[in-house]
Amino acid sequence: MKRPYACRTLNPPMLVSELISNVSATWDKQLVQATFLPMDVQVILGIPLCTRNVPDFWAWHHEKHGFFSVKSAYNMLVATRNRREAWLEEGPGPSSSRAEERAWKHLWKTQVPGKVRMFLWRLSKYSLPTNDVQAHRHMSDSPCCGLCGARDSWHHSLVECTSSRSVWALMNEEITHKIITTTEPKAKQWLFTLMDSMSHKDFVLVAVTLLSIWYARRKAIHEAIFQSPHATHGFITSFISELEVESGEGQEVLPLQSAGMKVETFLAVLLS
Repeated sequence: MKRPYACRTLNPPMLVSELISNVSATWDKQLVQATFLPMDVQVILGIPLCTRNVPDFWAWHHEKHGFFSVKSAYNMLVATRNRREAWLEEGPGPSSSRAEERAWKHLWKTQVPGKVRMFLWRLSKYSLPTNDVQAHRHMSDSPCCGLCGARDSWHHSLVECTSSRSVWALMNEEITHKIITTTEPKAKQWLFTLMDSMSHKDFVLVAVTLLSIWYARRKAIHEAIFQSPHATHGFITSFISELEVESGEGQEVLPLQSAGMKVETFLAVLLS
């Protein structure tokens, strides 16, 4: 249910019945036009009236049927908060929020094992324990990369660091070019942009590569186990082969259980 934008008078009618002619049982056109803005007048006059004598009642306009519900109140509060935060931060409006919601759904439908999608979610939410994040949370003495000494960040760890660049250099040149030229500062928008600009097959490859690079960094920094870029690339190739990514339009990845136990072994090693 929508509300009028504004009233022209300081003391508008309080009841709907005041806007209806008792004689003809139709809208009092002159009163409606004198009370509301033209855009509202057109909508109000287009509402059919009941011919029965039904008393007025209060209606909750956030529900189609007019009845209050806790769910609709919660959704209203969340939407109001998001609008205010977007306005204060000069961020996107409702239409952008809907586009982001569609992007999230697209991301969760990416045909990869759930743990790969969870990694992408953690990346988008800045919950990967890169040194800059850990330093900000007072969990690390330095915000610098544990491998090259440069200031760490999600983008440095997964794209800019020498060890990461060496892996991307072994990938398809077109994919590598998109990774390098996509300069969104926020991880979430960076992922969404890549997802929109790539085929499903290529995005699956990127997702697996990001996770593999992260795994190799963890082993090198925390366990002093160093893996060559060629070994990481070979792992990625085997992983993708096991997922049986089909080429062409509407490609899909077979469900994990259909791809056999070897994929589960890969995941167990990758995420250990």
